[in-house]
Amino acid sequence: MINIKGKKELVHKPNETIMITNKEITIVQRKAYNVILYQAQQMVKQNPNQILFKFSIADLKEKAGINATNNVELKKSIERLKDIKIETVYENRDWSIFSLIAQAEKIDKHLEIQLPEKIRQALLENNYYTTLDLMIIKNLQGKYAIILYEFAVRYQKVKLPELSIQEFRKLTGTDEVYKDFGILRLKTIEPALAEINEKTDIIMRYEVIKTGRSITSIKFFAEKKNEDNLQWIEPIEAVIVNTEYSDEVSELFSILPEEEKLERRKKEIETLLKKHTFKMLKADIEYCNKQRPEKYWAYFKKSLKNGHYSSEEVEKKEKIKAKQKEKKEIEKKEIEIKENKVKELSILAENVYNSLNNEMMEEYIEKSGYRKLPEKFRKNMNLKDMIIVLIKKDLEEEQ
Repeated sequence: MINIKGKKELVHKPNETIMITNKEITIVQRKAYNVILYQAQQMVKQNPNQILFKFSIADLKEKAGINATNNVELKKSIERLKDIKIETVYENRDWSIFSLIAQAEKIDKHLEIQLPEKIRQALLENNYYTTLDLMIIKNLQGKYAIILYEFAVRYQKVKLPELSIQEFRKLTGTDEVYKDFGILRLKTIEPALAEINEKTDIIMRYEVIKTGRSITSIKFFAEKKNEDNLQWIEPIEAVIVNTEYSDEVSELFSILPEEEKLERRKKEIETLLKKHTFKMLKADIEYCNKQRPEKYWAYFKKSLKNGHYSSEEVEKKEKIKAKQKEKKEIEKKEIEIKENKVKELSILAENVYNSLNNEMMEEYIEKSGYRKLPEKFRKNMNLKDMIIVLIKKDLEEEQ
């Protein structure tokens, strides 16, 4: 847990900009945009008619966590913010599409930005907003951690809405990746919540909602940590899992059925790996996946206790692998034999060539047709090579 002390810098971020559902926006771009909104909000309070907003580049980079001394990364981030078209989702499921930045221009050590009228009005009216701590946002490194933190803070005064899997993918920009929900959970939700729970002023957890046997939606819960005064609903007994597991544990966990992908299974798998091989556990899980027993984990553990239901399948696979290996070894030996024959033939032909008397040499020269070739072709031909080819042919016929 990082305890951030000192002056808090809060941005009242329009809620319609929280639900950014465009997967192209990066961590740096999100942080930079938060800083832009914070400073623009201060300016618009002073001058409600202000359209262009001027920012110190050094200050913007420092607050957005951009460490590069040049402005290349900042320029790329601003360019992308201008180009990105954002689809936003409201509580009532209505939506809108707009750009994050209308235009931007670098002038000496400052950046001049024009925000879309929709955002400028939202900042000006200040009647529908979310308070974000810029120092907390700056310390978050994971893209999904920032997205889910903003999502949680947005609904700090109301109940966090249940998200369908499709809505969650749209929010996090994972429409085309991590097709398996187990992988999606391992790559996005769990690392994001672990970082949020460690580095921010809130604790989050989630539950999956099923329709039949399929996971159809996700429900998030948030609790305010004691060190801040914000009011939060749905207080929970937080369970923070920061344990790192081996690649073997992660792989075995990833192939479990969705309903079995509970956090405690990782610890159980880690324990089982001390008694059983990775190969055997993987085979048993795959076997149980095919059988689809009603009490999956009990069936799986019974398999381990009774000597593995999958042992027959493993033996079949091992026999197939053994045959394939034997076939490859035979093919390898045949290739080696052929290569050795070629080498031996080349050596023998070289020896025969060196032992040719004048009469035999003349016969091979005539047979090669070398003298009949035009002079311009003979310059590019090697007579010895031509004769050795003929000798090899004679030797092969004799064998």
